[in-house]
Amino acid sequence: MCVVPKTGSSTMKSAMLYLQRNVDKANIDKVASPRLYLQTGISTLNRLPKTEALKRLLNYTTFVVMRDPTARIVSAHSSKFTNRTTSTYFKLSYGLQIAMQQAKLFSKGVNLNDRNIVATSNLKMDPDFQRLSTDEQQEVIDYARIMRFGNISFHQFARFVSQKNPSRTMLLEPHWRPQVDLYTIHLLLRWTPFENNFACCMAI
Repeated sequence: MCVVPKTGSSTMKSAMLYLQRNVDKANIDKVASPRLYLQTGISTLNRLPKTEALKRLLNYTTFVVMRDPTARIVSAHSSKFTNRTTSTYFKLSYGLQIAMQQAKLFSKGVNLNDRNIVATSNLKMDPDFQRLSTDEQQEVIDYARIMRFGNISFHQFARFVSQKNPSRTMLLEPHWRPQVDLYTIHLLLRWTPFENNFACCMAI
């Protein structure tokens, strides 16, 4: 199986391992962990003799689980940029950059790309901030907070993903890169209906 982020690949791995009795119900939700996955007894190519590994490479079928692109983008945003996750990696690595790229759309004319201004106390001293209405000031303060922590809104994330010329490095991040660009495969399965697709896969 070619693992594509945010398409249900972890669920598919869990189901296959459970049906093969390589994992019990108590640990089935933890299969996404690479270390636990290796502990299930599944043979990986680097654990096999070279002749056996080559034989398998010449006689295999690859498949990938695909997901509705809209649902996948919603899931990516929810799991990477909201309070649902305690991890700050994506917020600091990507959220801050996206927020800075789009600052002019939300700053009401205040120069939020000046890192010395982003703090609320400094904002209130800025002449461009002072000319705004109370509601507009609060909007700018809220956006300045996003620029500090990277917890961008879904609207911002969707705008970034759909733009025509985004930064190449960020575009290629697997969690939101187009699924068709990630693998060359023999078999394509849709995430729904799960039962029919899984039966098709297991019959090969």
